[in-house]
Amino acid sequence: QAIEGYLQLHDEIVERRRVEAALAAAEAHSSRLAAMLRLMCDNVPDMIWAKDLEGRYIFANKALCEKLLGTSDTSAPLGKTFDHFAERERAVYPDQPEWHTYGQFSQDVDRHTLSREEPTIYEESGNVRGSFVFLDVHQARFVSARGEVIGTVGCARDITARKASEAFVHHLAHHDALTDLPNRALLN
Repeated sequence: QAIEGYLQLHDEIVERRRVEAALAAAEAHSSRLAAMLRLMCDNVPDMIWAKDLEGRYIFANKALCEKLLGTSDTSAPLGKTFDHFAERERAVYPDQPEWHTYGQFSQDVDRHTLSREEPTIYEESGNVRGSFVFLDVHQARFVSARGEVIGTVGCARDITARKASEAFVHHLAHHDALTDLPNRALLN
C-alpha cells in the first residue's frame, strides 16, 4: 500500500509539472502575442484606442498619445478620460481659449456610439495644442467574447492636409486665378 501511495504521488507530481509547463508556455505565447499587437498598433500612423463604459482609456496607441493626448507614454492614458488631457492642455495656456478646443463633445459621441449597434463614423475638428486639425473618426461598441458591451473602440486618421487641399481646389474653382476675385461659378 505504501508503494501504491508513492506511485500515485509520483504520478500527481509528474502531472502537476506537465500542467505547470503547459501554463508557462501558454503565458509566454500570450505575452509574445500581446507584445506583437502593441508593436503593430504603435507602428500604425492612425490613432487607435479602447475605452471602458465610463470613457476611461483601457488602450491607446503611440499615434493617439503623441498627436492628440500630448504624451509619449502609452500607459499614461490608462484609467483617464480624454477630458483629463484636454483640461491639462487648456491649463497650460489659460489666456488662450482656442489653444485646445478638440474633443469638447467626445463624451456625447461615446454615449451615442454605445447606443448603436453599427459603427459611428464622423469628422471632428478643433484645435490641438494651438494647431487646427480635422480627424476622420470611426468608432464602435467594444463587445466582450461573451457578447457584453464593455466600452468603445475606435480609430482616427488626421485628414487636415486633405481638407486644406479640398478648400484650395474649391477656392480655385470659384475665384479668378489672376485677380482672386469671385468668378461666375461663385455668382451662380
